[in-house]
Amino acid sequence: PDTVPFAIRAYLDSRSYEETVRRAISLGGDVDSMAAMAGAIAAVTWGVPEEIVERVVPLLDSELVEVIVRFDGRFSSGG
Repeated sequence: PDTVPFAIRAYLDSRSYEETVRRAISLGGDVDSMAAMAGAIAAVTWGVPEEIVERVVPLLDSELVEVIVRFDGRFSSGG
């Protein structure tokens, strides 16, 4: 029940994408949901750091990477 307010608080108390996600995880409880929500909000504000993208994308299935590429092409501010 506290997942959404905690995710928002993690975002509001942070100054970067990584700090937001780490803060959400540190709160305990439903950390995967809180980190996902807080990270989504933070990504709009600060973007996802390139070093995180470079480490994560190679771990993803090629079909998921294609979904991400199509999504970014359609909804990113540059697309």
